[in-house]
Amino acid sequence: MNRKEATVGFAWNFLFGLPSKLLFPILGILIARILGPDEIGVFAVLTTVLAISDIFRDAGLGNSYIADKEADRPEREGAYHALAILTAAILALIVFLARDAIAGFFAMPELSWGLQIVAFALLANGFITIPVAKLQRQARFRDAGIIQTLSGLISYGVAVPLAFTGIGFQALVWGLLARALLYWGLAHYTAPTKLTAIERSFLSSVFGRSSAIFSQNLLYSVYTILDNALITKLFGKSAIGFYSIAWNLGIKPVEFISFPLSSTLFVAYTRYSGDQAKFASVFCRSLAAASLISLPLFAFIGLFAHELIVVLYTAKFSASIPLLQMLSVYFAFRSLGTLAGSAMVAANRAYLNVASWLSGFAVAAAGLGANWGSLTLGTAVLWITIGACCAYGLTLALAFWKLKPGAADLRKVWMALVISLLPALACFGIRQVPMGEVLALFAGFAVVIGVQAFAVGVILGGSPFAVLSRTGVRRIWNSL
Repeated sequence: MNRKEATVGFAWNFLFGLPSKLLFPILGILIARILGPDEIGVFAVLTTVLAISDIFRDAGLGNSYIADKEADRPEREGAYHALAILTAAILALIVFLARDAIAGFFAMPELSWGLQIVAFALLANGFITIPVAKLQRQARFRDAGIIQTLSGLISYGVAVPLAFTGIGFQALVWGLLARALLYWGLAHYTAPTKLTAIERSFLSSVFGRSSAIFSQNLLYSVYTILDNALITKLFGKSAIGFYSIAWNLGIKPVEFISFPLSSTLFVAYTRYSGDQAKFASVFCRSLAAASLISLPLFAFIGLFAHELIVVLYTAKFSASIPLLQMLSVYFAFRSLGTLAGSAMVAANRAYLNVASWLSGFAVAAAGLGANWGSLTLGTAVLWITIGACCAYGLTLALAFWKLKPGAADLRKVWMALVISLLPALACFGIRQVPMGEVLALFAGFAVVIGVQAFAVGVILGGSPFAVLSRTGVRRIWNSL
């Protein structure tokens, strides 16, 4: 994958991310305003169960398939597909049989019904895993984006009207079912994949590669998902409703930038894994690009958390404000650490990510344990954030240590961090000016975007208006 292919891949991922990360959240805000924190909290627990189950269902198979040099052979591709379906069927059956026990653990009887749909969605994900990975492996990012966007659109097309009927969280559950069915059908239409027998030699070769990836995914995902279970168990469904609203709003820059960039570059990373100098250069340039775009946005989210929550969700979600402020720091680290983690997986060094997450767990557990007797929602989120920052920070440090980038590549990263500091300072300045909530929100966003565009244009594009022309944007991109 050359620079042009990577640019086109990121462009498609970003383009199709716009409706799913911009339009769909607006619809989600509408649903949240209708349902309130309690109903949103119930659905958050359902999606937590689905996400945790998905960790074991995937078990690193998708990334292992992409990185496998022999995965294009029909019999090997079919074995991957069969194994993905088999693990999904087992996990779906476990969730279905344990639905009443899970509902009892969280003292939410309404979960039992929803977990039946979650079990089916889990099974559908098994049929989707390899076809979607196949699209990524073949750099068919446009096709992958189309099916993802269409599935999300249908999901909200079902959920929004049902939310107005008063059925509560079930509106979102029916939307989840609609998305699973459509995604399943479109994935197999776009990337048809046949089933073949799973042989012992195949299992030993795959598990040798995927075990480290699975361990990393397990620790990372458990950390970023189990917080929902912990908060629900300790503080109730209103608390998880407040937390999920802050989480879904704060993570938007990661979804817009780091996720599409990471999914695109993982393919490039695997192709350059044999050339360390090239690999390190690609990694540093991708890190610089992510810093320039995402870090100023996190500064804006943290500084204007009050306005974002009150204007978008109304004052009944005001308890989400301090949580969003803390999570903006969490996600700033995550936006860069995600790229470092992908680089280590592609370099067959996923075990380094495991070490990073073990340190994150240790720090978070120590902080939570020290405050257990007087633990509040805010204190819990604070230590969850500190632990995550330690994990992602160590992942970044280990990636630099292992890849050993040259001085020129390191300068690109430092330059991007310095440039990103300028709009953050400007955003802090506008924060000090007294004004109404709506006006402050628009003023802060305009300042952070305007200052960043000006700084990037002057320093990287040679003109303060470089971002406004195709030639200027090309100069900025080439300078990275």
